[in-house]
Amino acid sequence: RIRPFSTRILVTVPQCLEILFLSPDHREWVEKIKYIIFDEVHTIFELEQGKVWEHLLLFAPCSILALSATLS
Repeated sequence: RIRPFSTRILVTVPQCLEILFLSPDHREWVEKIKYIIFDEVHTIFELEQGKVWEHLLLFAPCSILALSATLS
């Protein structure tokens, strides 16, 4: 069984992380996040995906590392 709110590392897609960030039920969990690593961040330039990325970057309560094979 997976208990995402008791793990030390959570691997998820941006859309699910956005839902967690916006949920009042998970506010305490979000405040405990220390680092976020975003992969494929170049998709910020896509219309729908870009909106999710912008929300995550604005709501992130911690340090961020953004990875992309196509951006320098």
